[in-house]
Amino acid sequence: MTYRELPAGRDTLKFTGEFLHKTDTDTGERLRWAELQLWRLLGTEGADAGRIMWLLYTIGHSLVYHEAGGCTKGVLVAARDFPAKAAEHLEDLEPCADCRPGDWRAASPDDQFDLEILWYDHTLCRTPEEVLRALSRCRNCRDKPHEGITCHRCGCVSYSEVLSSPGARLIERVKELDPAIAKAAARELRF
Repeated sequence: MTYRELPAGRDTLKFTGEFLHKTDTDTGERLRWAELQLWRLLGTEGADAGRIMWLLYTIGHSLVYHEAGGCTKGVLVAARDFPAKAAEHLEDLEPCADCRPGDWRAASPDDQFDLEILWYDHTLCRTPEEVLRALSRCRNCRDKPHEGITCHRCGCVSYSEVLSSPGARLIERVKELDPAIAKAAARELRF
């Protein structure tokens, strides 16, 4: 394990750990996709000091920009700043089909647009079971876990979890690298 730093929006995640594997939802045909990475790390603070834990790290990508204030998505960016803010996929940016902004390349440098930029999310998991739960969705509606509450998306109240498709791909790749994850993923179902 080595010292690592990962961006997390305005924050930086700092830890001693090792990269296990990643997967993504990029099909080459989507305007938005996510990359899931799983890291094994060594806890350094309080009760977690010396404990093996896992970090599920998500990077959200988007190729979409909007009319300023149009769809209330993204962050306000001047056209001149697009190369710095969207450097990853600058040539592939697409105008939103709903608010139909003008071409940012033809705009005045001071014209502003709402640009969907990289976003980061992370979940610290203290057990392999927490890793599986973080990668799971509701079997009924495919929304994030909502046990004990009514789902805001479809209204279902009977939560039953299933690994998301990218989550299942990630776990299959990680099982050979991490025996604790492999053991947690090999659940027995009794009838």
